[in-house]
Amino acid sequence: MGTAPLEDTTPVGFEYIKRDLVRLLGILCHKDRATQDSIREDGGIPLIMNMCVIDERNPYLREHALFTLRNLLQDNPENKKLVDEIKPLNRWEAEGRLF
Repeated sequence: MGTAPLEDTTPVGFEYIKRDLVRLLGILCHKDRATQDSIREDGGIPLIMNMCVIDERNPYLREHALFTLRNLLQDNPENKKLVDEIKPLNRWEAEGRLF
């Protein structure tokens, strides 16, 4: 009897596209007020904030998202105000569960 072939779990397509796009945004908005404003106006700041998590499929996504967020907020009071207005939807319990 033969053994069954191992299933290929390699991601198909662009493996790290999300991470690379966030990284690109961070580079483009560095000290560029027009790009910072455009990202805010298009609703990009909350999306980038949602990427500030560990994602095993996208190594360093969190780090690039934090760097991008830093560049978006640098010398931009409107972006800082938007981030200050965002409130969490849930709270974390002491045991680390979201409720």
